[in-house]
Amino acid sequence: MFDPADMELDMVDEVEPIVKKAIEENLGKIEYHGKQQLEQLSDKVHDHILKTLVNDVKKPFKYIVTVTLVQKNGAGMFATASKHWDRTIDGTVQISWQNQTIHCVCCVYALAIFPASDMDEQ
Repeated sequence: MFDPADMELDMVDEVEPIVKKAIEENLGKIEYHGKQQLEQLSDKVHDHILKTLVNDVKKPFKYIVTVTLVQKNGAGMFATASKHWDRTIDGTVQISWQNQTIHCVCCVYALAIFPASDMDEQ
């Protein structure tokens, strides 16, 4: 049976620490050495976040994870996102992180899933 309590996901307390840990563990001591390296690092951060959300959080949400890595060289960088959803159950978190040579912007979107069988009963 569908439990409405499953639809509660605290983006700050539950998701943000996962994102910060994934970034720190995969980028913390890394220096920029080329474009291919950033692709691999981006995949590692992305996979870490998504696997942890699916396997450890175990809530009925669909997740969208974006990871943007750029060489930190003094050039400007701007990122924005728009969404149209139910603010009471869907959520997002954005983390900006940098070290001496890499700048990272990571966004996680959590979109609630309502089980079809339970919705038909109402």
